[in-house]
Amino acid sequence: MLAHRGELYLVTDAPRPAVRDFEEAIRRDPSNPDAYNGRGLARAILGDHQKAVADALIALRMAEPTPRRLYNAARIYAKAAVAATADVRRTGRDGVAVIARYQDQAVALVRESYNRLPGAQRASFLRGVMETDPALSTLRRRLRTIEPTGPATSAEH
Repeated sequence: MLAHRGELYLVTDAPRPAVRDFEEAIRRDPSNPDAYNGRGLARAILGDHQKAVADALIALRMAEPTPRRLYNAARIYAKAAVAATADVRRTGRDGVAVIARYQDQAVALVRESYNRLPGAQRASFLRGVMETDPALSTLRRRLRTIEPTGPATSAEH
């Protein structure tokens, strides 16, 4: 229930209480990959891109990388890239490289999520989810390269 409430907090643009709920969900069940993905997204929204990406990695390594989990991890990486822009003035080229890595990983994870979907669900995923998700807005141009009939790929985690 806590993880579900955390997701509702995220939908209503309330990441701080979402983090609290996801942390409590993780404390109660440390094997819940969706709670790590939720906390990761909340952390990315709050600007803590390093902890956000760490949560995404835990979630991806912890359980079967389903299309939904892969997509949620991609959203974390996309938001982490936005959050990392705040560091660029201080870190220079290193910060730009971090943003590029996060964006590359987000695109790879979306592609893998797409490729793991049954063929009949792919078109609606492209139109109804990927093209409208505000978390991916900064990646729209790069995501257009996802082929409607591409072979399955494996993203680097």
